[in-house]
Amino acid sequence: MEESMYKYKVVIELDDKKLDADDIDVEDAYRIVKQMFADRGIKDISKGKHLVFVTNTGKGWSGIMANMTILWKKWAKPYLKVMNLYDFEEDEVKDVIKTYTEVDEETEDI
Repeated sequence: MEESMYKYKVVIELDDKKLDADDIDVEDAYRIVKQMFADRGIKDISKGKHLVFVTNTGKGWSGIMANMTILWKKWAKPYLKVMNLYDFEEDEVKDVIKTYTEVDEETEDI
């Protein structure tokens, strides 16, 4: 099925050099991200290290949002190169890293 046949898509790219510099097994990092999405029943259509996950359901949408937040807040923030969310119904692409960075800056003093 073509990607655009789905309602939502998230694309994630990790920075292999930073992972390696911090002695994090690069392949394990990719496996962890893939498993996070699989555990929520979100379809993985990744090609190599270009991680792509798609869904048509509201439950899948919730899972995508939860996983992106977990990646940002828990461990992957310094290793994320790209985290984009595509909403095909709204014909919209969001740079999630930019959005989360702006929120972090706005709430820094709270």
